[in-house]
Amino acid sequence: MSTGIARAWLYEWRILIPGYRRLADWAREGFVAAKSKMLAAVRTAAGLFLAAGLSAKRRLLVFGAENDGSRF
Repeated sequence: MSTGIARAWLYEWRILIPGYRRLADWAREGFVAAKSKMLAAVRTAAGLFLAAGLSAKRRLLVFGAENDGSRF
């Protein structure tokens, strides 16, 4: 099937192929969702470490100087 025939068939059946911008938007939404789930998993694990009683020095190593883990 040539490209022209395929496009005509898709047009007749009202099937739209998303453009670059729409695909990029979908990809961006997917990455944001995956990132938020990963962050939630890390924060849960970090909460378990804190509940286990990490020392202040280890907390700095895990969370860095900007976040001491108290904002979870």
